Amino acid sequence: MNKTLLFLSGLLLTCTVSAQPFVPQNSGLSSSSVLSSIDFVNDDIGMAVSYDGEIVKTINGGTNWVSQNSGTSTALRDVVMIDAQTAVAVGYNGLIIRTSNGGSAWTPIASGTTQNLVSVILNNSVLYISGVDGEVLKSVNSGLTWTTLTVGNGSNPKTVYFTSATTGYVGCEYGEIYKTINGGSSWTQQTTGLEGLSGNYQLIGMYFTDANNGIVVGGNAQTGDGVILRTVNAGTIWSSQFLANNYMGSVDFLNSTTGFISGGSISGNTSTILKTTDGGATWNVQSTSSSRQVGAAFPSQTAGYTCGLNGTILKISNIALGTDELAPEIKLDVFPNPGNGQFNLFVAEEMVTDNTLVEVLNLNGEVVLEQEYRTNVDISNLVNGIYFIRVRNKTFSVAKKVIKE
Repeated sequence: MNKTLLFLSGLLLTCTVSAQPFVPQNSGLSSSSVLSSIDFVNDDIGMAVSYDGEIVKTINGGTNWVSQNSGTSTALRDVVMIDAQTAVAVGYNGLIIRTSNGGSAWTPIASGTTQNLVSVILNNSVLYISGVDGEVLKSVNSGLTWTTLTVGNGSNPKTVYFTSATTGYVGCEYGEIYKTINGGSSWTQQTTGLEGLSGNYQLIGMYFTDANNGIVVGGNAQTGDGVILRTVNAGTIWSSQFLANNYMGSVDFLNSTTGFISGGSISGNTSTILKTTDGGATWNVQSTSSSRQVGAAFPSQTAGYTCGLNGTILKISNIALGTDELAPEIKLDVFPNPGNGQFNLFVAEEMVTDNTLVEVLNLNGEVVLEQEYRTNVDISNLVNGIYFIRVRNKTFSVAKKVIKE
């Protein structure tokens, strides 16, 4: 199968001349430090952690960063601030550490595992940790104690996000996404379009702006290529975008339309930060010149931060909302709709390659028909109802809801 990837001048990614710059901050760490995560409780107070077990803190919006005594040299992979005094960091070998005094002292917390913990998030007042094979850890008391949610299915969750007390998602090491609608008692695998692709697309960042709209990011560790997945219907359909030589590490949103993805080139150790002002339909390259970025935090429109290799921390101030010039979205037209099962399709001719597929999915996200791309599809043999027609190849994935009557 031929591999075609979008470069940063592609159809869905545009270079925006007026993009606001991300300005380097002085983290106080050496150039050998890899900052894996950053989080802010407000515009001024934030923390970042490193693969060497380092923790740095600012109380003045990044003007000064002060080292904290983490009590460990084990790699720390993620940190979340619950409030100005309370934070939880996670790392390798099942490490969970917690502070209740703003970082002056950190206390180890029993995790019940020795596996590498890679992500911790705060959804409302509940904490979730991913990284354990087939499991997600959950805390309802600010990280003091943890219980286990079993995902199973041979999964290795790398990122987790709950949109409510009952509905949540995990992104996994081999491109899988699982969803729960009962608080984690059971999980159902979603169709991402990454199944069966060569290489290993790890999903390591996830954000939902509401119950239906979500973005998942990651990349292929072997090739260094990145991927952005997007759903607008709570995971029933995931559209995909692939980025050559740009492994994406984190995603964060300020509101329902404005968000950022940070990452960059593994081989070149250069940064790439993308911005959307339309909920993830299109992304614009931002002005940045730094080492590859890994983590990000956007506490408000006033200030946003990213962190990454060589001890780098970048800051953007006074973020423009909804004013970026956007590139056109790839569109799929289906007609007649509603129809009796005979549907005509139209996608811009220049986007169709030899390996373009047409898939029909039911409301459970299951593929009920697959064919090589042509300008019509016949589902007259299927029962009447609502379906999704998806057209995809290595460059794009786009779907349309249709009604068979």
